[in-house]
Amino acid sequence: MWDERPPPPRANPPERRAPLVKIALITVGCDKNTVDAEHLAGVLAQRGHAIAVEGAQASIDVLAVLTCGFIRDARDQSLDVIRAYCETKKRFANPRRIVVSGCLAQRSATELAAQYPGVDAFAGVGRIEKLADLIERAGGCFASDGSDGSDGLDGSDGLRAEDARALILCPAPLMKAERPLPRKRLDGFPYAFLKIADGCDHACTFCAIPAMKGPYVSVPREILLEEARGLISAGAGELNLIAQDLVPYGRDLYSDYALPDLLEDLCRIEGDFRIRLLYFYPGGLTPRFLEVFAREPKICKYLDIPLQHLDRAILRAMRRPSGDAAAPKQIERLREASPEVVIRTTMIVGFPGETAQAFSRLLRGVEQIRFDWLGVFKYSPEDGTPARDMPGQVPARTALRREGRLLETQQRITAASLARQVGRRLRVLIESVSEDGREARGRSWREAPEVDGSVIVDLRDGARKGLPRRGDFVDVEIVRSRIYDLVGRGVD
Repeated sequence: MWDERPPPPRANPPERRAPLVKIALITVGCDKNTVDAEHLAGVLAQRGHAIAVEGAQASIDVLAVLTCGFIRDARDQSLDVIRAYCETKKRFANPRRIVVSGCLAQRSATELAAQYPGVDAFAGVGRIEKLADLIERAGGCFASDGSDGSDGLDGSDGLRAEDARALILCPAPLMKAERPLPRKRLDGFPYAFLKIADGCDHACTFCAIPAMKGPYVSVPREILLEEARGLISAGAGELNLIAQDLVPYGRDLYSDYALPDLLEDLCRIEGDFRIRLLYFYPGGLTPRFLEVFAREPKICKYLDIPLQHLDRAILRAMRRPSGDAAAPKQIERLREASPEVVIRTTMIVGFPGETAQAFSRLLRGVEQIRFDWLGVFKYSPEDGTPARDMPGQVPARTALRREGRLLETQQRITAASLARQVGRRLRVLIESVSEDGREARGRSWREAPEVDGSVIVDLRDGARKGLPRRGDFVDVEIVRSRIYDLVGRGVD
């Protein structure tokens, strides 16, 4: 559905020689893409354009696809979207133009241009305002700020002809945030992602993210605090802090301001909300961080610590940060500081050189540490990464079998963790209510959005007065557990 609300006033709006356009945005991949899409939507809406998240049922001037190029499954998903909309463009002339941006475009624009002639332009990562300029041109508008050509925008009036090669604007990645950008939410969820940094300085042998996004770049604290206040005032009951790694936040900008300081500043913002930390490497479990984490009530006692493996030889081959090898002891310290903490991790199976013995050590480590939540990726050989050419490549069938065994092991651990919650009272952020008002679904501090389970709230017994709405916090007494979900009843 098109957003027909008038955009906020824009200071000194530029003169235009073309009509405003209808733009649809489709986001594929990680939460950082979601943030970029919402900033892009904010910039375009501020310029007066109509914005939609999906465009299959409306006439679209420009469809912008933000792609992911992290692993094979994510690339395939992005390619499926591009392929489908190229077909609708060819058959129905809708959308009229297609612009593809993001990591996959940054990585493979030339190849994609040859494979998908229906795409009119490719843009890489970052440079949100430049991407908005490009989308305007695709829709028949001129660039709003006047391009000097420094980023490949050559000042031409629009895109090349339909039968010409697509316009490719993929200079070196630049993720730096120099000033606040408007942000338009593209969903109705009562939570939001706050991207505090992008890019990566790690040199993991399996990962192409540094090549696609460049070095680690923190977002200045003033921008983050302003954006957080806006999200909270707009109804976000949960801020999920994201980056490739939260731990180095601020090191590239400040000498005396780091992640714990940012957390304290965020916690001082007025409002009823909570803060969740995602993608936190174990080397960041310093005494200062543990003290702030345990002290601040707005911080969910939840950490997503992506370890990738527990066998020391595999960790060395992955070239993981040195702190990962000491993760079991660091997690012990974390649990001592915050006994209620919920820990999520991700593991890679089938990495080159992963022997049966190495996989057994991974299984034993998972059983000993007992993560509350765990996701599994099968190793994906990525072009341009050292691991692609390593000896000892593991057959796909073996990796698939190991994935199944690890998931079975973790399922038992997660089920036991959830069973221990029966009888407890948890504060749940409601995300949906059934049409008949008999059931609601949400999350407590124990579950991250989109990757963990949910809390299902039975509203039939009338124990709670009034029907909760999306975005409400509700106290829930847990009465039973399922494999991945909890079930409870709302109480006053």
